[in-house]
Amino acid sequence: MPRRARYIGTRLIAFSAIMIAALVGTLGVVAIMMHRDALMGQVRIHATQISQIVQRGLHYSMMRYDRTNIEKAISQIGQEEGIEIVRIFNKSGTIVYSAHVSDIGHVVSTSEEGCVQCHASAVPVVRLRPSERMRVFDNGPARSFGVVTPIYNEAGCAGDPCHQHPSSQSVLGVLYMTVSLEDIDAQLRKSTLLAFGFTILIIVALSAFLTFYVRRFIRRPVMELIRGVRRVATGDLDHQIVVGARNEIGELARAYNQMTVDLKRARQDVETWARSLEDRVRERTGELEQTQAQLMQSQKLVSMGKLAASVAHEINNPLMGILTFIRTFEGWIKDGVFPPQKFAEFRQNLELMGRETMRISKIVRNLLAFARRSKLERQDHQINDLLKQSVELLNHQLALQEIEVVLDLAPQLPMLNIDGGQIQQTFLNLMLNAAEAMGHGGTLMLKTSLTADGKHVSIQVRDTGPGIPKEILGKIFDPFFTTKEVGKGTGLGLPVAYGIVLKHGGDLKLQTAVGRGTTFEVLLPTAPSFPPDAELSDLETEES
Repeated sequence: MPRRARYIGTRLIAFSAIMIAALVGTLGVVAIMMHRDALMGQVRIHATQISQIVQRGLHYSMMRYDRTNIEKAISQIGQEEGIEIVRIFNKSGTIVYSAHVSDIGHVVSTSEEGCVQCHASAVPVVRLRPSERMRVFDNGPARSFGVVTPIYNEAGCAGDPCHQHPSSQSVLGVLYMTVSLEDIDAQLRKSTLLAFGFTILIIVALSAFLTFYVRRFIRRPVMELIRGVRRVATGDLDHQIVVGARNEIGELARAYNQMTVDLKRARQDVETWARSLEDRVRERTGELEQTQAQLMQSQKLVSMGKLAASVAHEINNPLMGILTFIRTFEGWIKDGVFPPQKFAEFRQNLELMGRETMRISKIVRNLLAFARRSKLERQDHQINDLLKQSVELLNHQLALQEIEVVLDLAPQLPMLNIDGGQIQQTFLNLMLNAAEAMGHGGTLMLKTSLTADGKHVSIQVRDTGPGIPKEILGKIFDPFFTTKEVGKGTGLGLPVAYGIVLKHGGDLKLQTAVGRGTTFEVLLPTAPSFPPDAELSDLETEES
């Protein structure tokens, strides 16, 4: 469908033009028919009057049977303009008088135009209604109007000695006249052409007026509204439509203008609210960051509390050995003389004291590195070394629980630009959870590897504990969620670990099955990554 045909104005004009054409055309046809009926009515009256005048004019001559006068009168009548045929038939259908002398004596058939009205049935009709005595028929190139006037047997005819018509004979003959309708038909054709032309003129004039009206007062305002709506769709709320009409379209334009004003006010309110919301979000984000830092520090303090006991035991053993050696040495030099035979033993014990002192120093350094603040301080680290240091910090606690540690560390892993203290805190949290899940006995598997695409280093912490039930699997990374007894857990270990991994652009995955243990996999990017802060709900977990 052409684009213009889709316009409502075009459709309205087309529909109105069709309705106007139908209405005016119908009125024209009705007018022509009424005009034709009026003309034919005049013809009927005129022909009937002529027939009656002829019959009355010939009455005296026919009573006297004056053929000469009758023939002369009929001949003169036949020469009048518009009269085609003037005939008188006797009862047997013979033409006894005619304007055309050659027709006299001719016997006509009952099926001819002048006879068919009376002889349509087997018994001729004696009396005819006026409408039955008239008939329009084609007589060559033009139509003709025929009038049949019966000549009845009057008292003068029946009793006159010259005629001797029996009184039982009702009809003596028929006067038949035909009048040409050529002028009437010409007038009808002229009237039809005038009516058709006038109809076309009215249709064109009304269509032109309707087209002007629709374009001026309907289509133009509607198109202005469409353009306004499109400008609003692009964000221009300052556009106003000039309202001129006081009709439905004018009301629509005023409603549009009011809508743009309301939309502009609403947009300003939304922008104001959005700016206020942004300020509140920034404020809340700062509070959340501060809270998160406090939570991480709290979890670190909890972890350090757990480490304190392990480190205390770990440091206590070498300190007790050193103290024993010191007291032994004091006993040897009690009298102020060092026994020469004890020199080799003294030297061996002194070396052992040095090694124990270095062991204590290393434990303290690892503990201090772990206790650093939570803000990322990236440096290049070897992930295997951080993992070994974490094991050393928990070595005493794992030994007390009789948990076997199995290391499967891939050699030649790339150096990672990470915050060593926070990553170590992640390892410690995962290992402490694994140890608490296994209780007494079990195996803790620590495995490092490079992913197939070489973009991440994978660190797996796998335990042989009971696994995580399905009903709590989706909650273990929620802050403060814990299955431990009150006072024995904060529910922050895993959320903090996950947050640290996300800060490094990595990911933390989980595989677990009830009765078959749990595996946490830490993925750290080999290239430095600085992702935006992420939410804990983004954790990808899968149940194996």
